[in-house]
Amino acid sequence: MCFTRAAHHAPMVSGVSISASGLQAASLRFSAAASNIVNINTDGAVPSTAPSQPVDPSSSSVYQPVTVAQTATSGGGVTASVQPSLPAYLLAYSPQAPYANMQGMVATPNVDMATELVHVREAASSFRANLLALKVSSRMADTLLDTVA
Repeated sequence: MCFTRAAHHAPMVSGVSISASGLQAASLRFSAAASNIVNINTDGAVPSTAPSQPVDPSSSSVYQPVTVAQTATSGGGVTASVQPSLPAYLLAYSPQAPYANMQGMVATPNVDMATELVHVREAASSFRANLLALKVSSRMADTLLDTVA
């Protein structure tokens, strides 16, 4: 999933579009962290791929954690996209699990609760800051229109 900022033609529009792209990126970061938190205990069979490779989503294996990559765009704003988080999984000894391999190992998602909670807080702060910037930009446009009209 990728969000991109719309092209802008005037300074007031750019403030709105920059803030809107920040809101979209913050929302995507929140969703990614929430997905990781919800699936923190979603163990599975050890995938055929190494932990340094993304887990095949069509397999019924371990949950593949995600992260959000953000890139600044020319003219302001940001694009954000969901990427697999690597290493994708860790090995844990759980011989009683029905999907344990011959050595009794299962794959567990490489998700750290503390890190994910920090990501949630960062996304919330970013969302609030971009919302405030959007409100200020909107008020500036209204003031300009009132002055000109």
